[in-house]
Amino acid sequence: MTTLSDANTLDSHGGYYTDWKGHLLTAGGTSAPNISAAAKVGDGLIPPLAQGVQAGGTDSFGTTFGRVIGFDQFAASAEATAVAGPLTGGALMPIIFPVNIVDCDTNGDLGSGRDNFWKISEPGNPPVGQEYIVPMCKTGGGSFMVLDLDGVSNNCDAEVANPPKITFAKFPATVASDNGNNCAKPMVDEVNKRHGEIVLIPICDDACVTSNGSAAEYHITKVAAFWLDYMADQDASTHNPDCQGNGTTLKTIAGNGSSSCLVGYFIRYITTGSVGEGPITGASAAGVQLIR
Repeated sequence: MTTLSDANTLDSHGGYYTDWKGHLLTAGGTSAPNISAAAKVGDGLIPPLAQGVQAGGTDSFGTTFGRVIGFDQFAASAEATAVAGPLTGGALMPIIFPVNIVDCDTNGDLGSGRDNFWKISEPGNPPVGQEYIVPMCKTGGGSFMVLDLDGVSNNCDAEVANPPKITFAKFPATVASDNGNNCAKPMVDEVNKRHGEIVLIPICDDACVTSNGSAAEYHITKVAAFWLDYMADQDASTHNPDCQGNGTTLKTIAGNGSSSCLVGYFIRYITTGSVGEGPITGASAAGVQLIR
C-alpha cells in the first residue's frame, strides 16, 4: 500500500480490514461501528474472519481558476474495497482429470503411465508455457472422466453451456460421474465455444479409479484452472490425430494421445469471481473480487 501511495505521490493513505462482504472489522473480528473502531492494516494484527481490505488515499493539488475566488488548493480522495476467499462458482467443466494423468488405450481404458504431472504456465492470451493434450479415459466400471454436477443425467452439453455454481468448501470431496461415453460427443461443440476462456476443472486422486458403473463417484482433491483451446472426440477404436500433438509446442500428457481429449494450458490459479465466506482450504478455488 505504501509503495502504491508513493508511486502516485499521495498525501495520505490508509487501509482497514473487512469481512467477506466488505464490512469493517474491529481487532477482535466483530463488526466495527465506524472507521475509528476498525482494525488498521499495518498495526500488526489481522482480525479473525478478515477477508478483505478497504483502502483509501488523498491527494492535494493546486488550482488555476479557483485562485480567482480564493481557493489555491483542492484535495481529491477515493476509497476501494477488495475481498479474497473461496469462489462461489465459475465455469466449472463437468470433466475430471487424475493427478497422475495417463494415456488412454484405443478402447478407451487408462494406459499404464504414471506420474505425468503438468507444468504450470503464466497467464496470458494464450498463456506463456506448455500447451497440453489431456486424454479423457475410461477409469473403471464403465465410467469416463465426466461428472454429473447438477444431478441431471446425460446433459453434459447443458452443463458446459450453463456451468452450475458450485463451491467446494473443503477437499477431498465426492462427486457422481455421468455416462461419459454418451456425453463426449454432444459436449464438443459447447466446450469449443469457450475457446480462450479460463475454466475450472476438478482433479481426482491417483488414477481416478471408480466402480459401480454408471453410479460411479470421483474423489476430488483440488481444482485446476485451465486455459481452454479445444476439445476433440472421435471413434474410440483409433487414436484421434487432434489428440496426438506435435511433441514440442503441443504435447500429450503421456503416450500417443487418445480418441477424446481436452487441449489447453494449466495456469496459476488466482482469478476473479464472486467471493464467498470462509477460509481458502487445501487447493480450493480461490479468488479476488473488487466489490466497491
